[in-house]
Amino acid sequence: MSDLKAFWRFIETGGRTAVLAAWHHEVGEAMALVRPLLCPLDTPVRSYPHLKRPGHWMRVVHHKDGSIVAVAEDDCTFRISLSPQDIIPYRLDIHQLRRHLAQALSIRAFVDDCDQEATSIRIGGWDATPGQSFPVILTMGVEHWLLVRELQRLLLTVRGKFILLTPTQRLWKGDVPTLVAERAVLAALDGMISVKDGIWRANGAWKSCLASFRELAMPHTLVIAPPPNEFRKDGSDWVVRYEGVMKPFADSKGMSYIHYLLLHQGRDVPVIHMLADLTGDKRVRAASNAGEVLTEEAEQSIAERLSRLNAELEKAVKTGDTLVQQEIESEKEEVMQQVLKAHGLGGRKRKMSDDAARIYRAVYGRMRETIDQMPESMKPLAKHLDAFISSGIIMRYEPEKEIDWAL
Repeated sequence: MSDLKAFWRFIETGGRTAVLAAWHHEVGEAMALVRPLLCPLDTPVRSYPHLKRPGHWMRVVHHKDGSIVAVAEDDCTFRISLSPQDIIPYRLDIHQLRRHLAQALSIRAFVDDCDQEATSIRIGGWDATPGQSFPVILTMGVEHWLLVRELQRLLLTVRGKFILLTPTQRLWKGDVPTLVAERAVLAALDGMISVKDGIWRANGAWKSCLASFRELAMPHTLVIAPPPNEFRKDGSDWVVRYEGVMKPFADSKGMSYIHYLLLHQGRDVPVIHMLADLTGDKRVRAASNAGEVLTEEAEQSIAERLSRLNAELEKAVKTGDTLVQQEIESEKEEVMQQVLKAHGLGGRKRKMSDDAARIYRAVYGRMRETIDQMPESMKPLAKHLDAFISSGIIMRYEPEKEIDWAL
């Protein structure tokens, strides 16, 4: 799962047209995700960004021999050799951005033409009911006063209530929230949109936005369906819902351990670190001084994980996806470091310290007890947890398909 935070920050500060080097510099690892949104322009740039001094520019000079260089205005000795492709500017294609956002938010995309330089773009309509739709608008004001002026314009020109998206919350200050409070709900894209397998997806923040908007625009229909999958603390008890079936549970350590793993879905969770976080006692980590260890269950889990990573790497190599290849190689390196730490000289396994062994047995035992004692109505959840929680001194919850838990 990748995020677009750097991309949203860049376009909110006016970055809609730049050479590829500047796009790379600003959005970093998200460039592979952003590249399909960019289209080249016909006119080469005359100034080149000084990537080592943000906000400064270099003059582009064409020599008679066909070579091209960028020369710093305040230091003519500092220059960069460029190719003709380097000075081609790439503009953010608003139509592509609108299409991706509409798909991620599951709304009806507008297909009318739009101004590529407009401050506000109508992304689409959220169909609240078969006969009632509300506009979803993206506003990209680069300064607070510009955003305020644009909001005032929208309040005068947009009929009814609407959902207002901004790239980040950077400009949500002063009178911005109160200005739109009676007509619109604000939502920031940098905490709402992520990308997995090349597909833009909205997370739970979008559902919360829709719930708030429904309360604003349609209070008479405010019957919000509960999330299909829920595992959260409510007072002294736990509210658990799986595939729409709900059951309250009394508080227990086993419930806290399961919740912690769900909260860290797809990530390795050292048992000792989990216990330290839940108890607030960082001294618990001292139990791991003997070094990391691998139980038989953990070794099996690591072997399966490496097999999966190798298969994904082979697929990425075939498709030429270098960004995914780098991510997989990095993850494999982390796994191998974990294996190396768990073995001493000559490849012999380290022995688990008495404290670490006791902690692992206690945590696993409480969690196992909680899962085994789930009532008949929660047996599907028990089977799910059995299948996708790998046990060991390092645990991991990773279902085949990512689950959006309300936690």
